Amino acid sequence: TVGGIILAYANLTPTASVRARGYADPSDTPGVDTALFDTGVVLACPASAGGGVNSYSYGGGTIGRVWLETQVSVKKVYVELVDTDNTEAIECGRFIVGGYFQPTKNADYGASAKPVDTSKKSRNGAGDLVVDRAPRYSTLSFSLSKMSDGDAASMWDILWGNGVTLPVFVSLKPNDASPANEQRHQLWGSLVTLPAMALPSFNITTASLEIEGI
Repeated sequence: TVGGIILAYANLTPTASVRARGYADPSDTPGVDTALFDTGVVLACPASAGGGVNSYSYGGGTIGRVWLETQVSVKKVYVELVDTDNTEAIECGRFIVGGYFQPTKNADYGASAKPVDTSKKSRNGAGDLVVDRAPRYSTLSFSLSKMSDGDAASMWDILWGNGVTLPVFVSLKPNDASPANEQRHQLWGSLVTLPAMALPSFNITTASLEIEGI
């Protein structure tokens, strides 16, 4: 089942484009056989001009993505990626293809995206500030306080199946009108801890999650 195709932590430039097509049989040929879905050519990661190779340094990188409004079951996925403005070889930390869980109610207001810098600061004998530069990563913190029974069941399956060891891709603003906003609120990472799922009122379940980038 395909609902999204993600290129996590890539060095793609803002002009990179992607087109994805899905087919019913592994032997189907793009351009010859009929596709079950065809996204057309779309911008992969329309981020700010400072994205791409620059943000790839020290553990960063943009996230290329293409979303399907309706999830489709296929046997073959064909992806075309074009990035003519990239002066480097295209790199990608992870290529993710699969379905997605979308809750009925959005995440609560107050969701936060935070950059974390593992660099260490110290003072030398002359009193100068010295920084030992190290990698950076991001975290996403958000709450789902109005989950229905169906949403709660899906969330429980994700939490139980992934735990804190298996990664998950989270996007709080898929296809947002602001590309920079979308880039800032999506993450390929793992849960910091498994959250409790509370029942504050009848048929309503809440959970607060924190994801840290891999």
